[in-house]
Amino acid sequence: MAAALDLVWPPVCPACDCRALRPREQFCERCWRSLRLLAAGDGEEAEGERVLAAFACDALFMQMLTTSKYRRCRQVGRRLCEEAAAVIDRRVFGGTLVPVPLTGTKRRERGFNQTEDFAIALADRTGRPVRTDWLHRVRGGRALAGLEREARRAAVGHAFAADSQYPGEAADPVWLVEDVVTTGSTGAACAAALRSSGGRVLGVLAMGRAFASTSDRLLADRNELARF
Repeated sequence: MAAALDLVWPPVCPACDCRALRPREQFCERCWRSLRLLAAGDGEEAEGERVLAAFACDALFMQMLTTSKYRRCRQVGRRLCEEAAAVIDRRVFGGTLVPVPLTGTKRRERGFNQTEDFAIALADRTGRPVRTDWLHRVRGGRALAGLEREARRAAVGHAFAADSQYPGEAADPVWLVEDVVTTGSTGAACAAALRSSGGRVLGVLAMGRAFASTSDRLLADRNELARF
């Protein structure tokens, strides 16, 4: 019944109040086209790691991301992943895609891992393999929004470890896959875990790139994001 009603009277886009013609994606096509692209050189490095990101983390991007991750609207997230993958796919050369993992508890609560969906979208466009068994999270941590750079480093320090399935020096180089890069502490912690096992890391691929002041304000406004 709900699906039939959506076809007759599509839901209102939560960002602009226009009608969303693809109900499961919630946002209207004008808003999807309004995602702010990053120039090829924007955000090239964070915590010493190369970063390739598709979009700026403005209010629209964060609304789409939080709708997906915290309101269990996975199709919104998948559309965001596809849009981001289409922006950076031609800049991804070689390597294996390794999504940043969640804790088991967080994954069960959410039902999926956004970074895995992004890795799959990238794989579909680039032909690069995805490995979810090369890196795992050994502990959770506190929310990162509002923390200074050093505090962020401490929060994610030693939170990740290379899995027993990771071949180390024999492995292909790795692209780490994240949803959002702010200071880069999470990506750096993941890279350190793989390098400690002899691996090579090419950099971090992200849907969005933010800087701490902008990101924290947007996250605090929604009270939903930044728990890793």
